[in-house]
Amino acid sequence: MRTLPSALAAAQKKMSGIPYPRVEVFDRMAAVTRLTWDRLYTGAEPESYHAACIAGDGSLIRLRADPATNALYRQRVADPGQGSSFDTWVDWGVTAWAVALAADSAGAVLAFRAGLDGHLYRSESSDSGASWGTWQDMGDISGSADTRLAACFKNATTAAVLYTQANAVYRRRWDGSTWETPAAWTNTLDAITGLAVIYMGDWDVMVTGDVDSKPGVWTCVLGDGFSAAPGSWSALAELMRASPGSDTSFSFPALCSIGVFRAFFVEAYTGDEAYSRPHWTHTRPTAAFISNLWREPVPHSLESTHGLALGKSATHGWLCRPDGVWQADLDPPSLDLTDELLGLKTD
Repeated sequence: MRTLPSALAAAQKKMSGIPYPRVEVFDRMAAVTRLTWDRLYTGAEPESYHAACIAGDGSLIRLRADPATNALYRQRVADPGQGSSFDTWVDWGVTAWAVALAADSAGAVLAFRAGLDGHLYRSESSDSGASWGTWQDMGDISGSADTRLAACFKNATTAAVLYTQANAVYRRRWDGSTWETPAAWTNTLDAITGLAVIYMGDWDVMVTGDVDSKPGVWTCVLGDGFSAAPGSWSALAELMRASPGSDTSFSFPALCSIGVFRAFFVEAYTGDEAYSRPHWTHTRPTAAFISNLWREPVPHSLESTHGLALGKSATHGWLCRPDGVWQADLDPPSLDLTDELLGLKTD
């Protein structure tokens, strides 16, 4: 038994008391934290194919392909944040149509590029992007400017890269020692304009493109035993769709798990008052990816033709494109309005 302090004991005996309410406002929508993006870098790099990831030591790794020469550039910022320099790029000495990055928590980073010779190439780092191995030829994928790449780790010994070829998505998974033979998905699209993948129990995929002259955004999973059988593809689930002849298209999706599943993709309109604008969306809390429960996509406050790369560190969310880096606090402080409270009525 604990004895009440004398002040509380005296207050307990009073005939009346004044309650003390505390009023706090949290920046959330339906229990999902709303990310407020603070731009850390504004540069002059042209828009092009690009990728970004957060390495195991917290470094920000970025890739971009020059749109004029297809030269591939890389960047590593060891401690990204306010005051960091994001304008130093290293010419990798190779060319690329499309690029992808994947990182695990132990310091491994994989870089992929679709070469101008139509082949898929891979370079590996074991020290969070501080140094890189030579490029390894993974074979002919008939790569071109229309190729799309996406990659992610499951754990330290399992990863996957997805790529598009002839309007189909192909997978190659790594088991810690070898890469599997390419295998096509079982879904059908007439054209593919974007591809993204993350691992959360299954290989969760978002794809943009066109079917029956109807542009759209879809999700599906490559099963790993969580929501679908290992190695099997789920059917495409529609997230957004445009009508034929609407002059609208979708491309360059990005995926990340930040509290919930979050995504960006580009919606472009070529009619009067044309635009090419990223849209963002997220799933409901606790929703499985395969359930396809997304909020209505919302336009972001900038133009972009090649979309935004999306990532997460221990404390922040990250958005990148060649000429920009944004940061968002994953746990923003609440707003205390207690001193502004004028009255409170309860029934």
